[in-house]
Amino acid sequence: MKTLMENWRRFKEEALLQEEFFFVSDKEFEKPLSNVLIKTLQDKLPGSKSAQGAGELKASGAEGIVLSLDDKRVIKMFHSLDNAAKNLPLVSKNMPQTAQVYSTGKIVLDQPAIYFKKGSSYSPEDAVPTDEIYYIVMQRVIPDPYIYRYVELAFESFNRLSNIDFNKLLEFYSIDNADLKGRINEIFLSFMKEAGNDQFSSVEDLLQNGTKKQKNILTQEFNKYRKSKTKEFVLPTNLKKLLLNYLGIHSDVPYATEVIDFLRSHPSFQRKPKKSFSGDTLAEDMDSILNLIKEIIVDQKTPWNDIHQEQFGRAGENKLVALDLGVKGDDDTKAAGHAFNKNVSRLATKGSEIKALQESGEKIKTLNIFDFDKTLFFTHDDKEGKKKYEEVFGEEYPHVGWFGREESLSDALEIEENKQMRAIYDTLKSEPNSLSILISNRIFKLEDRLRSFLGERGYNLDQILLKSGAKTKVERLEKVWDENPEVTTINIFDDLDDAVAEYQDFKELYSVWRDDAQINIYQVLPTSIEEV
Repeated sequence: MKTLMENWRRFKEEALLQEEFFFVSDKEFEKPLSNVLIKTLQDKLPGSKSAQGAGELKASGAEGIVLSLDDKRVIKMFHSLDNAAKNLPLVSKNMPQTAQVYSTGKIVLDQPAIYFKKGSSYSPEDAVPTDEIYYIVMQRVIPDPYIYRYVELAFESFNRLSNIDFNKLLEFYSIDNADLKGRINEIFLSFMKEAGNDQFSSVEDLLQNGTKKQKNILTQEFNKYRKSKTKEFVLPTNLKKLLLNYLGIHSDVPYATEVIDFLRSHPSFQRKPKKSFSGDTLAEDMDSILNLIKEIIVDQKTPWNDIHQEQFGRAGENKLVALDLGVKGDDDTKAAGHAFNKNVSRLATKGSEIKALQESGEKIKTLNIFDFDKTLFFTHDDKEGKKKYEEVFGEEYPHVGWFGREESLSDALEIEENKQMRAIYDTLKSEPNSLSILISNRIFKLEDRLRSFLGERGYNLDQILLKSGAKTKVERLEKVWDENPEVTTINIFDDLDDAVAEYQDFKELYSVWRDDAQINIYQVLPTSIEEV
């Protein structure tokens, strides 16, 4: 018996991961690669010092494999750029309402491998060999299969005709909505006709004129009537549509608000479900679902197509999150693939063990981020600058805007350097394994002029990242961090309140999983520099 149980456990462990990576040279498919690859790269993947080991997580499918790294992270591995690029938008980097992306990259092998399901009718000759495996490192979340399902079951006790009893039908009728009352009456008349009962012409007639005995008889007859109505519904809607209409995202269920308010206050929704991560009532769980949908679709203006019981999970501190937004990525994989070319790990696989090839050059450990206007230099604002221009050049300023024009950076305007920031820049710039980067909301077309302006004054920035499209300062910083995942210190200097607040949100978000990284934010004021 003991041997039987051990074999069963072994079978279940192996069955969890059906598809796998194998070298083409492994003709018998005896050496699956995914766990070996991850162990080789473990130290190179960004992580948290507070992360702890967690129970194994293994899952696989047609598109790729999911493996656990620790209690905070999982890694998704893909056998093609197409699958990797299409899966990246399913999660988010700056949206705490869904699983966070921590890093992306690819593994380059020195011999080809295939992604293959051992024992299937799909022949290994049909698999396309590849020497590149793409990955996404993301936040580990625990699936919550209960919260949506139990709210849905409670709603279906009213909405599925085979589930609703006569008393609940009459309770539904109490909702003050003409469309809903009309639908309940339609069901009532169908029932009365099938029962061969013409005592009452409507629900209202029954409520006003029916005796207790007559209602009891109808209750028993309705129980017989509803049993065969397994595919019929009281309302032509489901829970997802009802919630989206309640939030005003859709507008095809006119009584959504009244129904949700009715359910929220009904005794059946004041009960706690049998299984729950939250310990809340069904009404509270329904409100949590509504809040999450609102935050993603309304507040973040992000589509969420897959709203059902398998798409909810729990992140840190039991926070409810979406597991999968159901938004597939761009078909232009070449354009999307740049995200996976930032972190490239090359492995030597032909020896006795798989090893990471040593990469040349020192790893960047520190990022120094500087704003330009009112930070490195006390530049002139719009009104003051135009006036100064006209005084210096003796002519009317020729444009409407100011900060987007090269004239605002004219040497003749005698733009004052911030001497405090100059001393800080010189100190930080001299530190080894660091990058000094300008992140400004000046328009991108000024890059050449800005680089010249700064270079003439002894500022040799490693990168100058200006405003292009809708990318925020934080998004530009994140891109640099993605390209240098071993950075553990970030120093940020900016004068604007909005920018400082944006960087503070960035610091708070990344403190969840990168507590190995120290993010220092300094607000530059006219006469001082203060850490925030």
